[in-house]
Amino acid sequence: MAGKRPTGDEISNLLNTPHFGDEGGELPPADPITVMQLVLTLEQIRPYDRNPRRDKNPRYDEIKESIRAQRGLNTPLNVTRRPGDTLYMVEAGGNTRLQILQELWDETKEECFYRIHAQYRPWISESHVLTAHLVENELRGEVSLLDKALGLHDLKAQLEEEAGESLSRNEFMRRLKEVGYTVSKRQVIRMQYLAERLYPLIPTVLQNGLVQRDIDHIRDIEKAYFKFWCQQFGEDQAEQFQLAFGDILSQHDSGWDFKCVRTELDLQFSELSGLDINQLQMEVDALLYGEQHQNVTNQQSSSEDGEHSTNTHHTPPQSDSQPGESTNTPTQNNSTTQPPPIEQPASAPKASDAQSSEQQPQPDGDKDEASQVIDQYAGPSDLKSLRARNLILALQITQRNNLSACIRPIHVGMGFLVDLPETPFEICNKGYGIGRDACRQFLWWTLLGTCEVVNGSGSLWELSNDRARLTMTEEMRIYEPLKQDGIQGVAKTVGLPTPLEYIPHQLLSNPQGLDDHSFRDLLLLLENCRRLRNKVGDPGDMRLWNTT
Repeated sequence: MAGKRPTGDEISNLLNTPHFGDEGGELPPADPITVMQLVLTLEQIRPYDRNPRRDKNPRYDEIKESIRAQRGLNTPLNVTRRPGDTLYMVEAGGNTRLQILQELWDETKEECFYRIHAQYRPWISESHVLTAHLVENELRGEVSLLDKALGLHDLKAQLEEEAGESLSRNEFMRRLKEVGYTVSKRQVIRMQYLAERLYPLIPTVLQNGLVQRDIDHIRDIEKAYFKFWCQQFGEDQAEQFQLAFGDILSQHDSGWDFKCVRTELDLQFSELSGLDINQLQMEVDALLYGEQHQNVTNQQSSSEDGEHSTNTHHTPPQSDSQPGESTNTPTQNNSTTQPPPIEQPASAPKASDAQSSEQQPQPDGDKDEASQVIDQYAGPSDLKSLRARNLILALQITQRNNLSACIRPIHVGMGFLVDLPETPFEICNKGYGIGRDACRQFLWWTLLGTCEVVNGSGSLWELSNDRARLTMTEEMRIYEPLKQDGIQGVAKTVGLPTPLEYIPHQLLSNPQGLDDHSFRDLLLLLENCRRLRNKVGDPGDMRLWNTT
């Protein structure tokens, strides 16, 4: 049965009652439902309590003097208000300006710094405000890498809280795009690694300002050591790896040095795995640069030659061992399972030579002395291992000379390609490098020739042939200049090839020339490329470039 219908007098009384339905009296002031201009005092605005910027704005003093000279802000401050709050809050950037206004008011008591023209924006969500601050900081280019990473980490947590579920990386990127903040997948991966993995371990180092390439390098190192760990102990021991790697990083938070960290990692993992440190370094370096070395011990035990597996040529720069020092010492792994290999005189042919004689043409008579010099420094002699060594050596050389962005790995040919540097060399009017760039120019052209992108006459291999098709890709910086103008197109960035008569100067007497490690590695690279070429026979043979 329906309730009794109210009379006209009862309806009139209800309509005339203040704050209908609220016995508490006054209602809180209603916020505007659209964007509008307001004049507010300093007491009515508070800074954003989740501001992504944690450090003081590096331009703080400059901004303060500008506001002082203009006697206030020249653009309104964007504000909003959380539901239920009495104070307005900075909505999209502006925390620095609000703090400066407070300082100027305290110093001068001038009204122009106390009353503020603001633009009110209706409240949308917590994630919206946090995103607005991230976008504003990004546009101004004033936020550190660490602050940006922690800001994105907080934003992901906030979006997950609002959605009531965890977000995959792709879903997180889609949500960012929806709210107007476009970030590449590579950036998201980098920021997540920085905030979730590195910040708890090395906060001081990060606050002191590691750059993007440093973060990427640490991540690549961890991935390489993790792959090595899984090969040795299995993926079910991943948690132990995380603890061991994290402990080593955290020990260096007060004084960061990449070489010291790598040395400590090598020592620790060599002890845990029982592997000779030189073998460990070679295998981790191969993993680090995208190529998997075959196990040196298995390679040696499966063959009957007398070559020794310990090889110090391709260890990181901190190693002080010289070429050939380790050829008379068996590895620790083999010393307990095999008798020491019989040392053969330098003039005696090796068993590996006899084994490979069926695979490559041999000159009449015994191998000459130069060939034996190359062989006595070799470790694993399969094509994959030789290419991995080439890549490692090329990267070590270029990293020391600020050219590492030029090296690209490839699974055929010599194991690496050479691209144009990101920044052109400083070149004189004759086309040759000036100062330090003279050495870098010599290195670049030497590596370009070594990887066989150009032929002996210095011209581009025809783009229609198999070798160029396997090596050259359109996203490479070198592709279009080579395709359009050949070597002359490349010379606009790197200058002309170093004349033969200047090479001794670059190698021996240029005070800004090659350091000793780079000089040694360059010789080893040329030697290893020669061995790789000899392994397949004819120097012009395309078998080195076969993909099958």
